[in-house]
Amino acid sequence: MGNEQSVRKKILINKKFQFRYAAMIVSALFVMLVLVEWDIFYTMKTILPKVFFMEEIRQDLTAFHLLLAVKSLVFMVFVAFISVYFSHRIAGPIYRLTKDLLTMINDGDLTKQFRLREKDELKELAEALNTMTANLRTKLLSDEQFREETQTKISEILKVLREKET
Repeated sequence: MGNEQSVRKKILINKKFQFRYAAMIVSALFVMLVLVEWDIFYTMKTILPKVFFMEEIRQDLTAFHLLLAVKSLVFMVFVAFISVYFSHRIAGPIYRLTKDLLTMINDGDLTKQFRLREKDELKELAEALNTMTANLRTKLLSDEQFREETQTKISEILKVLREKET
């Protein structure tokens, strides 16, 4: 669509939506990581029962699990930031479309076009809204033209009726 605002100025457009989106992704990732950690621990304990009870190996395994947990937390924080950043491609267009639509409704201006940035999502919705406003504009112009023609005909009929009365 338009390229006039291709630079992102603000990442957090709709904080509630973006944080909820990131939380859903991080929650799914957390569940997956817990299941993987549990699977690794259970597999090691089952396959290597004798080795698991050796103090030195148990310490190494504990250190391994701790390191894996720390790396998982760092990874989840990274994924949370990436989720917020990429959710901007959805939250930004929703904000923009809502703002433009409310302005159009309040001003009664159907000439405005919805424009999104090149990498934004919801371009199909913007195009559908542009088509809808173009169709509404055409319909309103047609109705206005019909109203004017009808008003002209009524005026002509009234003029003829007045002339016949006199």
